[in-house]
Amino acid sequence: MVQVLTKVWALLLGIVLIMLGNGMHFTLIGLRGGIEGFSSAELAIITSGYYVGFLSGARFTPLLIRRVGHVRVFAALGSFMSAGLISFPLMTDPWAWTLIRVLLGFLYVRHLCCGRKLVE
Repeated sequence: MVQVLTKVWALLLGIVLIMLGNGMHFTLIGLRGGIEGFSSAELAIITSGYYVGFLSGARFTPLLIRRVGHVRVFAALGSFMSAGLISFPLMTDPWAWTLIRVLLGFLYVRHLCCGRKLVE
């Protein structure tokens, strides 16, 4: 067990930091949406978009990894994720936020799929 942890500690630490950031982003979405005047229903749809993206990402990310490799998928989707997070303050429309959350949910799966591949 200790041998495995010494080999993958950096990967696990990275995933923990990403999960902490994702949790803080969930809180920020609710607070900022309230400031922008979004209704509770709009905030619920924005939040649900993340899970729609997560489920679709779980379906399609392994196909991308098989097609082009886990390193390329990890790099490309990581770049899209940072661009998606940066775009939230630029657009204050609930439908735009929903689409971005769907995209972020899709991209978040890459950590799980690519991380699993690196451990194997």
